[in-house]
Amino acid sequence: MNDAVSIILFNTVMKYTQKTSVINFSTPFEIVKEFFTLGFGSVFIGLIFGLLSSYILKTFRAFSKNPVTESMMIFCFGYLSYVVSEVA
Repeated sequence: MNDAVSIILFNTVMKYTQKTSVINFSTPFEIVKEFFTLGFGSVFIGLIFGLLSSYILKTFRAFSKNPVTESMMIFCFGYLSYVVSEVA
């Protein structure tokens, strides 16, 4: 969660410090709305991938027989969740 907050804040600062950006009365409200939208969206995507990962590891027992394969699947699902959240 700490990393998500820092990424969202970094992207927001980069967006509003460009030369073409306009800052007016509604800008703080837009920042708060964007912060919560991105934050909850990222958490939702993480939950979806977590549930998908647990379902796959529970259903297909071939992944659970070897600890290296199971660990690799867990790390791959975590990274896939991060990539999808960053792209979205």
